[in-house]
Amino acid sequence: SMQYPSMRTKSEYLKHVVNYLNYISSELDVDISDPHNFNTNNVAEFLHSIQYKITTEGKVPTSVAYRKLVWTCLNNFFSYLVSTHEIESNPLQSIKRPTGHDNVKRVSLNKVEIRNVLEDISEYDGEFKTRDLAMVILFLQTGIRVTALSELDIENIRFQVVSSDGQIHSATDVVGASIIVVDKRNKEFEKVISDTAARYLYLWLVDRDIMLAKMGIQNQTAVFINKDGQRISPHGIEKTMTKLMPQVDGKQITPHALRRT
Repeated sequence: SMQYPSMRTKSEYLKHVVNYLNYISSELDVDISDPHNFNTNNVAEFLHSIQYKITTEGKVPTSVAYRKLVWTCLNNFFSYLVSTHEIESNPLQSIKRPTGHDNVKRVSLNKVEIRNVLEDISEYDGEFKTRDLAMVILFLQTGIRVTALSELDIENIRFQVVSSDGQIHSATDVVGASIIVVDKRNKEFEKVISDTAARYLYLWLVDRDIMLAKMGIQNQTAVFINKDGQRISPHGIEKTMTKLMPQVDGKQITPHALRRT
């Protein structure tokens, strides 16, 4: 019943449902093979159990956003069971969705910090230098989500070219590009990027094709690949960004920070 295209999102939703089932089975000795055993009481106990988590700093409250997400996942799960006549009513009907907001400091970069980030990446000698520059530029210029960047395909890119024959002979022939991004709920958006960003992307695609040829890999549709020639995962993107940019003037730089910039 979920309308999200991303397998990662679906997996996250299912994880919270499984956590609920595991909790009531192991902690409350509920027979989870019978959906009629899902009731307001054991749902309430589970939701109470996730209000805190154990960290290296001890017992700390979980975020409001996290508790809202878990409530929504369970609500979707129970609504599905009602629609398929597995249960008569949704146990969450009498449990209100968590309210409030987390006091989160949003991190973004100013122009000087952006320039420093790009210079730092330009100076390192890694095999995936052009890939990483292209990913950072796309985060900055389009605000693309990590999952959508991971799922970007070659067919989603249209370069604007100025050569007389309409072909790309070098990066200087590229004067811009448009990218079709498939985001949440299968919505498509067209993002237009500058000539500089398009040239970074083109240079990466040249390196990508060389890498894939050396690996003997054909018909790879992903724009961004990992060292094995496979589509880089959202986790792989996050790990790469964290490794490249641990901190800028005390700010922890993540893909989300780049998107907000």
